[in-house]
Amino acid sequence: MLVNKRVASYLIVLALAAWVIICYNPFLLWFQNDDFVHILLSRNGVMFQRNTFRPVCDLSVMLDYYIWKNYAPGYHLTNLILHVICTGLVYVFCRGFFSASPLANKRFIAFISSALFLAYPFHSEAVFWILGRSATLGAIFSLLFLIFFLKKEKKKHDIIIYIICFATALLTYESSWVLPIVAFILMKAKGDSTKAARFHFVALCIIFLTYLLVRWLVIHQVVGGYEGVNFLQLNIGQLCLNFGRFIVRSVTNYGNSNILLTAGFIMVPIGAVLFCLKTKQGIPREMHFMLVCFLVSLIPCLSLGIDTHGTEGERFLYLPSIFLCIGFSLIVCNVQRQPLRQLVIAAMFVLYAAQLTINAGNYRFAGNVVKQTLVQIAKTPEGKGVLVEGLPKSQHGALILESGLQDAQLLYLPERKMNIQVLSWRYELDELEAPYKTVVLPAAANTKFVKYVFTDSALFVYP
Repeated sequence: MLVNKRVASYLIVLALAAWVIICYNPFLLWFQNDDFVHILLSRNGVMFQRNTFRPVCDLSVMLDYYIWKNYAPGYHLTNLILHVICTGLVYVFCRGFFSASPLANKRFIAFISSALFLAYPFHSEAVFWILGRSATLGAIFSLLFLIFFLKKEKKKHDIIIYIICFATALLTYESSWVLPIVAFILMKAKGDSTKAARFHFVALCIIFLTYLLVRWLVIHQVVGGYEGVNFLQLNIGQLCLNFGRFIVRSVTNYGNSNILLTAGFIMVPIGAVLFCLKTKQGIPREMHFMLVCFLVSLIPCLSLGIDTHGTEGERFLYLPSIFLCIGFSLIVCNVQRQPLRQLVIAAMFVLYAAQLTINAGNYRFAGNVVKQTLVQIAKTPEGKGVLVEGLPKSQHGALILESGLQDAQLLYLPERKMNIQVLSWRYELDELEAPYKTVVLPAAANTKFVKYVFTDSALFVYP
């Protein structure tokens, strides 16, 4: 009977994984927004793009360009592969971290943690958007760092590997700035407070300070105005507001879900927590440390905040979601009544799959609008320019063409040189209707421009 229940659990997770892969299907996605800008910069070997300090991500996009050129699904395939790799590392991290823990079902906890992370719908931007991969890459190297750093007995090669992974994570994404604090918290959770452990923590701080010095020498700033304006201006009120928004958005997308989904996202984990509190076991000790790590890992992105009506900014939740998914698993797996535990797990899987399906639809739609636009621009007669009115910015946070239209022709239409002028943008909360049509109207007489007008339901082309 126990074997049958385990087999059933594995089959359910495999079904969930299959649905996640269907949602992330790279062949139904396309370029969006800043993709054109940064792919061209990476193609030309430009590092530290737009005064950022993420050369590892820039190099990955450069490598993708030499493989895929302007074939959009190839870039999305890379994003999906990176997400699957990160999911596997979540499992490895859990197995290593809980190895000395008195917890029961440690392998099952690691399995459920990685399954929840794979399907977690609130970092969809990191996978669906090509440039969102910086968050995924940063999380991969962060997990590799933690796996080797948290080993009780570190051999020489373990030390070399964790130093390389930590430095690489810092050169990939700013979410890794909290790794020394996270490592300190997790060392405390494992009861590792030896002199050697303190030495390794000091070494991390030295590496981080060295990174900040190099960052300042290269881009002449430690924290830029874009990603750190509220920190630089000590805007405490806005930082606290953003912190609250991140916490709420990490468990539900109330602006991009129906009422039932939103209620489910809120009630299922709360119900599991309340049930655990009523039992003798209570909340596992490790859960408290995961919660602290989750909250700490939100700090680097507090200045930017997150969209409350769509998915924009969800890439900032990618690293924090690791600790959140592990925390959820600890709570769920601590439910002693097996039928109830399976019900909670199934409910979370259904909720995650449903929300991910919604997000997938928005990103596919956004990519299709971009593709339709460029297909029409490609038909523009030689010698004519392009005037654009009502250029749509996003669809529920899935960026469309807020910027990058001028660069798009250089990547998608390299043989054409056209004067493209954007006259106005649509307000990003104005939803476009699916299916989005293209309507070609009679040509205007004696005009040097083709006019493109975006409305709720169609792109109107005036040739």
